[in-house]
Amino acid sequence: MDKIISNISILKSIVENSKVIIMITDIEGKILYVNKYFTEVTGYTRKEVLNKNPRFLKSGVLPESFYKKMWGTITKGKTWQGTFINKKKDGTIYYENATISPVLNENKEIEYFVGIKHEVTERENLIDETTKNISHFIPLGVIVTDYEHKIVFINETASKIFNIKRKQALNKYFEKIFEIKDIHTNKRINIYDFVKNTKKPLKIDKIIFQFEKKSIISELFITNIIKHNKVFGHVIMFNDITFKEKKSVETIYKEDIEQLSVFLMGFTHDFNNLLAIASMKLQTAKMLIDKDLEKAKERIDYVEKTIEEIGNLIKDFFETVASVPVASLVNINKLIENIIFEFEKKFPLVEFKTEFENEFTISLDREKIYFTLKSIIKNAIEAQEEKGVVEISVKEAPKEEILSTPLKKNSYIKISIKDYGKGIKKEHLPLLFTPYFTTKDRTSEKKTGLSLAICNFNIKKQGGYIKVITEEGKGSEFIIYLPIK
Repeated sequence: MDKIISNISILKSIVENSKVIIMITDIEGKILYVNKYFTEVTGYTRKEVLNKNPRFLKSGVLPESFYKKMWGTITKGKTWQGTFINKKKDGTIYYENATISPVLNENKEIEYFVGIKHEVTERENLIDETTKNISHFIPLGVIVTDYEHKIVFINETASKIFNIKRKQALNKYFEKIFEIKDIHTNKRINIYDFVKNTKKPLKIDKIIFQFEKKSIISELFITNIIKHNKVFGHVIMFNDITFKEKKSVETIYKEDIEQLSVFLMGFTHDFNNLLAIASMKLQTAKMLIDKDLEKAKERIDYVEKTIEEIGNLIKDFFETVASVPVASLVNINKLIENIIFEFEKKFPLVEFKTEFENEFTISLDREKIYFTLKSIIKNAIEAQEEKGVVEISVKEAPKEEILSTPLKKNSYIKISIKDYGKGIKKEHLPLLFTPYFTTKDRTSEKKTGLSLAICNFNIKKQGGYIKVITEEGKGSEFIIYLPIK
């Protein structure tokens, strides 16, 4: 008996002096016992906590569903394991890794609950501190906000980008000192709304990120910090691509100017030639009008055709140069169907075969893409002398196929327009998209040689790419890649 008492005494001493928190409650959750380490960690005395429910330790960070799940587990006679985020008497937050087990009596009924808890606050803080230290060395701006969007951390890169001192940012609401704007509309964006509603990370390729008077063009990534199924805060990562974008715009602008210069030179040359021909024919008609009326009429008819060709030249030129790009959501499948509907009436001997993998609605300039697709489909019809089969398909472009083009590694749709006509001569291929180049008789066909050049120009402006697969005597396939935005 003395040995049993001695063993109990030893066990009690071990429990009392253990460096883990031990708590015993009744089946209603009222505290019956806490060891000395509990009082050391929490700051509460035994007298203050006995016969109370441990809910007074709640920090308010964890959701009620967390506690309901825990209580549901142990009241079913099962052991529960998890991490509590509790509050000490002085208001300090601390973390506990806990194991709570039911104690059954001889009738296998629950009589007590025993909780054994390891304080892991230092470990959690170390993880947070390590994360912060790492973020100081990555070449991205990092801002961490709490669940109220107050800034709790800003790394060195972010500070340098905006020339902001940490004291200026810490504990301030993110939206009060920073602005995120749409790069196209310049309207303010609430980046938190998306991640709050979807619980998914958000990546924006190009946005305007502004602090006071300094604004940058940035790629931005925001994600939730989730612990125990609750959003604790957010991590915002961004970089400054302003210089890169400026150079890109300058390059594009330079290329556009060069391209438009070619268009303008060709336009001026053709316009002057056609005008000279029209003037000469008109002078001849005047001389013949009293001598040979029929020949005079022929000359006047020719002048009319030349004027019509001048009109086509002007129309094609301003289709490229003067129109202002307007982006909108366009259903590519329906756009193609509308073009086919128009051509079916005009070319009854042509059979159109279509294959649409999915419904593709993308953001681009509707008028320019309509002109482009219509021009290429019309070329396919004319290549078969306005009869035969024209095959059109729309699908998502395979990733490996994109690697063989100058395009970026993004998602694209692939539009294929195929004919079974004469094909294109190999020597003509390098010049196919050159302004004012045509393989057809420009006078009789009323061709300006601008159509494919405009198509190529339009597709590039939409961030896409066009290529041709052709074989003489077997036909041609024009393939267009457009970005899925």
